[in-house]
Amino acid sequence: MSTELDQLLATARKVLAEEERTSEERLALLEEYSSLLEESSSAFERYHGGAVHESHREKLEELNRLHGLVLRRAQGIQGELLTEMKSVRTRGKALLKYIDVLPKRISSRRERKG
Repeated sequence: MSTELDQLLATARKVLAEEERTSEERLALLEEYSSLLEESSSAFERYHGGAVHESHREKLEELNRLHGLVLRRAQGIQGELLTEMKSVRTRGKALLKYIDVLPKRISSRRERKG
């Protein structure tokens, strides 16, 4: 449990680091954090039944604090991504007018796999 907590704390700190990253990189870090959190949570419930050992209390309190900050960062990234998507759609429409090819719409979503 301790190594999982340490890994989760390290990932949360990486998400919160003030480095210049693209939106895709920040989103990938958030996805990594989210999957680690889900795995750790299910493992914690499975092995400990929800009981907190005193040795883990400080790390869990730190994780709780960092998790709140990660959630705020995720909300900020969501706003940035929406703005970027709007900008891409606008540029795409302008480009279609310029090249005089008249498809009815532009898809900004990727095709689903599977």
